[in-house]
Amino acid sequence: MDIPDTPGKLWRIGELAAATKVTVRTLHHYEQIGLLAAVRRSGGRHRLYDDAAVRQLYRIRALRELGLSLDDIKASLGQDESLMGMLQTQLARTEERMLQLGGLRDRLRSLTALPEKHIDADSLLATLAAMRSIEQRSHAPKAGQGLGAWERVGRELRTCMDTGLAPDAPAAQAIARRARALIREFSGGDPRVEEALARLRSVAPPTGLHGWDAALVAYLDKALACGASAPQA
Repeated sequence: MDIPDTPGKLWRIGELAAATKVTVRTLHHYEQIGLLAAVRRSGGRHRLYDDAAVRQLYRIRALRELGLSLDDIKASLGQDESLMGMLQTQLARTEERMLQLGGLRDRLRSLTALPEKHIDADSLLATLAAMRSIEQRSHAPKAGQGLGAWERVGRELRTCMDTGLAPDAPAAQAIARRARALIREFSGGDPRVEEALARLRSVAPPTGLHGWDAALVAYLDKALACGASAPQA
């Protein structure tokens, strides 16, 4: 949603709806349930909204996109969370979604480069599972928090790989355990999604994705396999 950059201006409800791509009906609903209020009315009885109302509207829409219900939003708005905090949360969420979509794009590119007769059911099912995971995660309130963690894991794991460290070495295994926790967080602990993601990594690993490439993904999978086969203490 674009925030109109016109300090001091007052917007009629139709102008605010058009500027923010929100329907007039939605703005009426927000007013009825106490989420948003016009600052005053014009001589023609049109609702007028000021900068503070625009900021409030942004908070409402941002929290809505993060998966909160209108009741939850109403409660949270009373906690006076900073606008900058919400902007940062949305930025992190958007960056993770771009990361996920970039990975899906690379997988689809890999599949579309193959002759159709070579595209098997496992490849299609894995791609569908990834699409489903991205769709589900896009509404999760904590989405975006794993982006930096994946980048750090990738950098540390590449150091292990580039220095010739075996995937079953203690240092590589420690990083692999962190990666496994991130995978489990992403999948919501659903073993079917984790299995599909593993097939997807094998069939069409990402290329040039925030430091991750096919070689690094293969090294991770070997480390994960070593960890899975290791005897439990």
